[in-house]
Amino acid sequence: MRPLTTRSRLYWTLQIGGWALYGLLGGILASIFGKFSVTIIPIEVIVAGTLVLMSHLLRLYVRRHGWARLLPPALLPRLFVAHLVVAVVGIAIIAGLTVLWLLAVSPPEAGHKFPAVQYVGYGLNIFFVMWLWSTIYFGMHYLDNYKQVEIDKWKLTAAVRDAEMRTLKAQINPHSLRKPPAAHSAHAPAVGGPPRPQGVFSGQPPADYQSQVDC
Repeated sequence: MRPLTTRSRLYWTLQIGGWALYGLLGGILASIFGKFSVTIIPIEVIVAGTLVLMSHLLRLYVRRHGWARLLPPALLPRLFVAHLVVAVVGIAIIAGLTVLWLLAVSPPEAGHKFPAVQYVGYGLNIFFVMWLWSTIYFGMHYLDNYKQVEIDKWKLTAAVRDAEMRTLKAQINPHSLRKPPAAHSAHAPAVGGPPRPQGVFSGQPPADYQSQVDC
């Protein structure tokens, strides 16, 4: 089994923590607007566990089909259908497990504890909560992609500047501007010796020879 990476730990922390908070909030609201009962606790555990499973399956589907790379006009209709499927399947699982739980602990109450209309309302609640889940999930992906684009842009800029510096160094290479030693020795006098006559190596005749020719 591969160890969890930092990103996987963050995902599972948010996934389990977020849905546990959702279940806790549901239990609190049920106690406020109704009558608190011990049976609410396992029911909210069923709700939170089911939504952890369904949202994770949606994530696997999203990753497999590359939805994170889609633009909003192409992504939103897909998410609408996906959230609808999650809500229908999720509420079916929750209803089934809830009825089994109530039958196990209090058979007479199983038939009227949660009427069908309440499950419909819960399904709509799941549908809209999944939009919130997707907003957070895809928002983090878009933020990561934006950061990666900025990093790639910075790397490209650095590579271009490095290439420009290399080209500039090649143009001002001292070896290309240095004269060969023979060119310097042809015009420079020998060290410690008499100065060479003017014009011997310059292509001009000596001054006394020129005067003899003129005469």
